[in-house]
Amino acid sequence: MSRSRVVVRVAGPSDAPGVAAVVAAVREPRSTGGGPERAPRGRPAPPRPGGPVADVLVLEPPVQVDPAGVVVGEGPEGEAPAPAVHADAVAEALRRPDVVVLLAEAGERAVGVLVLRRGEVLPLSDVPAAHVDQLAVAPADRRRGVGRALLAAAARAADADGLERIVVSAPPTGREAHRFLARLGFSPLVVQRCASVPALRRSLRAQSAGSCEAEDATRRDAVERLLSRRRRERGLSVTA
Repeated sequence: MSRSRVVVRVAGPSDAPGVAAVVAAVREPRSTGGGPERAPRGRPAPPRPGGPVADVLVLEPPVQVDPAGVVVGEGPEGEAPAPAVHADAVAEALRRPDVVVLLAEAGERAVGVLVLRRGEVLPLSDVPAAHVDQLAVAPADRRRGVGRALLAAAARAADADGLERIVVSAPPTGREAHRFLARLGFSPLVVQRCASVPALRRSLRAQSAGSCEAEDATRRDAVERLLSRRRRERGLSVTA
């Protein structure tokens, strides 16, 4: 049985269930047969690519999509299920004017998603570029040219917009994704790190407190050295 040809088009709000299904399949832990395999407890979730739509489209594993287009999260054993994320949230993201979501289809199945926006190569630079904030291909449809078809469509969109550069975000632990992009000529640009605002504030306060203690110790040492030198000088003058 031959596979259907992959076709890429711009997604609209009505495509939200298909977009959500692809992202859910990418985020779901791989199964070894007999049901979904749960990620080991205590392991942090993979970093999310940045971008205006990423937080709406990327879902925490494990997830399922019901026929009504509702992405349903399932909590760890013994815990209440995670809140359901309705495809309406994805549909709302697809209405945003600042991004374009490309959808790859094989027959009537959604098999890949690419989130594209216009920006600069780096902040404060004057070099415009097309940013691929998210590139997702359903695991069952990989190694059949879906990613290449999505990037080719992104390149055509960049050409039509007069952009000469494409910047792609990829998770730091995604070795296969990085090899794929390197083969297509993408070179490393920057490494982005993410932290919550409260965590950053705690770290800064702790480092500031440590720095103040170090400065106080340095000042105390300097005073002790000064007093010791003066005592020695006074002793020498009395002896003389």
